[in-house]
Amino acid sequence: MLERQTHPYTPYLPKTAEAVIIGSAPPWRFCTGRTEDLRAGDVDFFYGSVDNRFWCVMFEVMGIKPEPVTVEQLKKILKDHKLGMGDILKSFTREDRKSVDTALSEFTYNISLVNEIMVRDRIRKLFFTSEFAYRHFKRALREQGYKLKQTAIARRQYTLSVSKPGFERKFEISVLLSPSRRGRHSFEDLVANYKEQFSRFF
Repeated sequence: MLERQTHPYTPYLPKTAEAVIIGSAPPWRFCTGRTEDLRAGDVDFFYGSVDNRFWCVMFEVMGIKPEPVTVEQLKKILKDHKLGMGDILKSFTREDRKSVDTALSEFTYNISLVNEIMVRDRIRKLFFTSEFAYRHFKRALREQGYKLKQTAIARRQYTLSVSKPGFERKFEISVLLSPSRRGRHSFEDLVANYKEQFSRFF
């Protein structure tokens, strides 16, 4: 079964943000508009699925154990560490209520997120939670008329130059190990990866 869905959240970009964490889209149940579809342990925010390890990994890296976890608490953590958060997909068709990126098609992109990043001079670092999200971020930029030049600096790390007439920006890019429980990475691998990548923010 195919179902058209719209992303439920607007990007969270504090004025102090120096980096943005970018993903693709939440699981099906977060996009229905019905809170009764959420599961016990879910938090109605980016990476709030009880099945996703993102926030557990981040808490481990930061050495904190918030209980209970609330949306306001997550926003404060991001703001305190000069981080923003958003997803590149605005709407999409989902197959059989699956959460994997490969079940998503017929995308529209979150151009407001792209545009906001481009005009925020403080934002110079972009973290992506999957290669899929990074690939579609670049595609969204090209659709907006930007020219891109990517240079690899390490495994899953790049510099990305973004330009059009009268405009040029350069970003540091890190593609994180996927926090999905379906991924092949252990919790320990994720903690080590995130600790290294976020070292200057924590």
